[in-house]
Amino acid sequence: MKFAYHASMCHPAFYPELAQAAEAAGYDSFTLPDSICYPREADSRYPYNDDGSREFLDGVPFLEPFSAVPWMAAVTLKLKFSTSVMKLPVRHPVLVAKSLTTVAVITGNRFVFGVGLSPWHEDFEVCGQRWEGRGKRMDEMIEIIRGLGGGDYFGYQGEFYQLPAIKLCPVPTEPVPILIGGHADVALKRAARLGDGWISAGNTLEELVSMIGKLNAWRAEYGRGHLPFHVQVAGRDGYTPDGVKRLADIGAHEVAVAFRNVYEGGSDNRTLQGMLGELNAYAEHVIHKVCVTPPLTFRGHRAGRHEADRPHPARSRGRRRAKGGGAARTGLPRAGPENLSVDLRPLRARIHARQRARADGASPRPQPSPQSTRRQQLGTAVPVLPRQRASEAARTGRRRWFVGQGRRRCHPFAVRGTQGRVDRRSENAVTGVSRRLTFGGPPWLALKPVTFSAANRAVRAPRLLYPWY
Repeated sequence: MKFAYHASMCHPAFYPELAQAAEAAGYDSFTLPDSICYPREADSRYPYNDDGSREFLDGVPFLEPFSAVPWMAAVTLKLKFSTSVMKLPVRHPVLVAKSLTTVAVITGNRFVFGVGLSPWHEDFEVCGQRWEGRGKRMDEMIEIIRGLGGGDYFGYQGEFYQLPAIKLCPVPTEPVPILIGGHADVALKRAARLGDGWISAGNTLEELVSMIGKLNAWRAEYGRGHLPFHVQVAGRDGYTPDGVKRLADIGAHEVAVAFRNVYEGGSDNRTLQGMLGELNAYAEHVIHKVCVTPPLTFRGHRAGRHEADRPHPARSRGRRRAKGGGAARTGLPRAGPENLSVDLRPLRARIHARQRARADGASPRPQPSPQSTRRQQLGTAVPVLPRQRASEAARTGRRRWFVGQGRRRCHPFAVRGTQGRVDRRSENAVTGVSRRLTFGGPPWLALKPVTFSAANRAVRAPRLLYPWY
């Protein structure tokens, strides 16, 4: 079972930290709603609440998903993002396809496209689209979006859209999954015929059993029963471990959870720390009990140092590696041809317990060793050219760029003197002393410090791009 987090249209500034917290806590995706505008006067009725009123949407900050997802993807690594759902028929399919492929490319195939019909007649009017025939137009739009996402020339001749052969570039390396939302039979048939999955919201367990049964029957009827199909659900059963297991038994693959009922309306007075607490509490009481290995928790940068910043104790500054490497430190067998499968759960459990103890103040963090502190107090160094490369640079007036390797001889490096000059003679003065060096370079080039040892005349440098002057 996978888990999706819904922020319920919170303050826009909260989204980056909420995305980081969701990823650290073990959520699989971050889902966003879609809304175009709020008209002053409207005759449409909202179909998903009891009285059909729309006043609860007045003043609610809806972010445009294609713009908000890259913002959050830039501060996360594995968290996926989805829309639940984007109102597709109020937009033009080619523009949607361009935005979709761009987001999928820059997020590294971490975007899932959930689409549906808009219940508001006013959305179609202000966007210049026809209300009539919106379902059939949506069918054609899905075919166009999927065709343009392939990267080849694609043309289309349909009842509503006629496109010459065109090509989009760039396109993602994997097709973007398209999930279709809706509870009516026509929406279920559309999902079974065209979609890669289905999205539901607010249904009971009995209703979900009936709808998923219809989906499976229609998928088999359309000859698509053998294809992967993702079912995302949201409801009361998704907030307890037993309820999540019941949802998995009926065929659900993902549970979307939110911690504010937007239908009640009223002002949103939630704080970032409160939302982080709700997010982590659900992860602790539900996700960690459903999943085999509980992930790390994240309390937010504004709350102080979070627990996910030290994923492994061996990477802590000042801690010396135990003799014998990871096998001696953890008690686990060495990785080798005879031990290709190692159970890491005991190690992870100890790491999580140690991090929780540090967070509670029971176990202080390790302090840097005297040797590490001494290395930080010593001078810095800058890379310089050997004689041949220096003459070439003087002759051409250009910098040369090289890719750093694991080991390089120390002659291209020298210690910076007190006057800012390069003094190669000071290399002999540090024989046998390990000192921490920082490479020079442009501001955007943030290289980690490396260890210089004049005793073995070698420098361990990261495999990054750095300049030779």
